[in-house]
Amino acid sequence: KKLEEESGSNWRSNLTKVAADPNRSVADRRRAVGILQQFSDGPPRRLLTSLANDDKPQMRALALTLLAIHIDDEAEKIIVQALGDSDPVVRRRACEALIRANKTAPVEVVLPMLAEQDRFARYAARELLQRLPAEQWADAVLTADDPRIAAAGMLALVINSPTAEQNEAILKRS
Repeated sequence: KKLEEESGSNWRSNLTKVAADPNRSVADRRRAVGILQQFSDGPPRRLLTSLANDDKPQMRALALTLLAIHIDDEAEKIIVQALGDSDPVVRRRACEALIRANKTAPVEVVLPMLAEQDRFARYAARELLQRLPAEQWADAVLTADDPRIAAAGMLALVINSPTAEQNEAILKRS
């Protein structure tokens, strides 16, 4: 209420314009989104959808985090698509957003992420994989050619499905 009194009744639309403006600094844009999140019902959905495809990876990552708060089918689709983003931080935030929203992603999208160069993205992908039933991905992990996929996947198996059969298969693989 105080913000509206000090800034006028257009403060939400003005901040939305700042957040959407690619000519503004990333810091200013992130600050505008943060104020919208803190002092209103959150940034408008159309703004977050637009920012999820922004040129700046920092803005894409922020949009994914906020889309997970009030997730629906459209937001989930946007977040799953972001798992294929060119930036590892965005891919990590997409994994974290799905985890936060208690959603999953297709196994064929998550498995290759276990080979991420960025260890934080790799960790988030493993955490996301663990939410899927092990029978959907166990064989793929145990037969993976990439040792990073195999190692992270076998760790996920031990955490997710520590059965005698799985443990024996892991020991044979390693």
